[in-house]
Amino acid sequence: MRDDVVHVSRFTFYAMIIEGRFTVPISIESAWDFFMNIESLARCMPGLKQVEAIDDKRYRCTIETKVAYLKFNFNGDFVITSEDPPMLVKSVLKGEDRKFFSALKSENLMELEAIYEDVTMVNYKIDVNIFGRLGTFGQRIIRGKAEQLAQEFIRNVQSAISSKTPTAGQ
Repeated sequence: MRDDVVHVSRFTFYAMIIEGRFTVPISIESAWDFFMNIESLARCMPGLKQVEAIDDKRYRCTIETKVAYLKFNFNGDFVITSEDPPMLVKSVLKGEDRKFFSALKSENLMELEAIYEDVTMVNYKIDVNIFGRLGTFGQRIIRGKAEQLAQEFIRNVQSAISSKTPTAGQ
């Protein structure tokens, strides 16, 4: 885990790494299909207000999130930079909120691992860099918000997948 805050004049930079893992009750191939389907993924992303495909690897998006007493609206691009189906995908998200002079960049890694035929481990690592006014919030506030969003995403993914997974006897 890394947390760095750098202040240069009135410019603030904050960096952190968020990583974790969780399981989903589907095969690795089905998990891959779920995560690579932008519509499925978009429904699970907290604060995602809009997503538009530019091509099959690039998307334009708007993300809204509230940190402390401020609501940030980041407009940006999400790009899949490399993939090794059905095990690994790397992506980059860049966005900015012009109202609050803030920007973010995240380099994302997701690795899928078949635990059983119908259980997949999802390992993720997100290297986040935050610039501008959002970077002025304390480490506790930013890390807390990031962890909250990650947990909400995991719950949403597990719920979406569970609602599509047949139960015993079906």
